[in-house]
Amino acid sequence: MFCPNCGAQISENDKFCPGCGTAVAASAPQSEPQPEPQQTYAQPDPQQTYAQPDPQQTYAQPESAYVPPTYAQPQYFDCGVQARDIAVAVILSIVTCGIYGIFWFVKMVDDVNRVSNDQSAYSGGITWLLSFITGGIYGWYWYYQAAKKMRYAKQVRNMPAEDNTEILYLILAIFGFAIVDMCLIQADLNKMATPAA
Repeated sequence: MFCPNCGAQISENDKFCPGCGTAVAASAPQSEPQPEPQQTYAQPDPQQTYAQPDPQQTYAQPESAYVPPTYAQPQYFDCGVQARDIAVAVILSIVTCGIYGIFWFVKMVDDVNRVSNDQSAYSGGITWLLSFITGGIYGWYWYYQAAKKMRYAKQVRNMPAEDNTEILYLILAIFGFAIVDMCLIQADLNKMATPAA
């Protein structure tokens, strides 16, 4: 060991240099840094087989999983409407002096409500009664609304639907040709009727 000031050789136990008197601190021998051991990773065995997940296996959903609500869809394409022969209906209405026409009108109102899925509308009996009490004025209103309902019923079935038919139906009803309105509506209902088995 040598003095850092004068370079004289001193022993490891000396605290001062015997040559110049400089205080010498005993330094601990420094250890060489050890290299870090290299980490080795196990290589996967190419011949080892691993279990594959079963695609048909079902897993239980957690109780807190969100399940969207399901709503009942209206049955547009199987609404229970039966086709009616228009010519026979007109002849029976004439032969019975309008009695069959009343029955036909009541059934038609119910069928229009059914194909348009309008559950809040008046039934056929109440609609005819209101038309009778008001001298036919409510009937004019019903033909106007029926044209809108039938256009909606055609649109949801991807059928061609004419615009502004409610004006035509209203004019025909006002001028006393309500039977023509009934024939036009029945023709559209026959297209939507449930086919015979």
